[in-house]
Amino acid sequence: MKIPKKYSGFVLGGIVSTFMSVFMSLFVTFINLGYSADFWNSWGQAFIRSWPLAFLLAIIITPQAKKFVERHTVR
Repeated sequence: MKIPKKYSGFVLGGIVSTFMSVFMSLFVTFINLGYSADFWNSWGQAFIRSWPLAFLLAIIITPQAKKFVERHTVR
């Protein structure tokens, strides 16, 4: 299945934000609680709460970051 190019920012934001939220919430939950009986439930709640913000930030920041990198790099 091919996705139209006009949606590429949302797709990229979804992929990046999902991976970042999964690993960051997993890491922070483990640092805060250790591996306890309630670990997976706490991690799931942290992920569900963090992903919407991560998605929004990825959609907003990714194009700006790309422009910044393009301006400050040479071939």
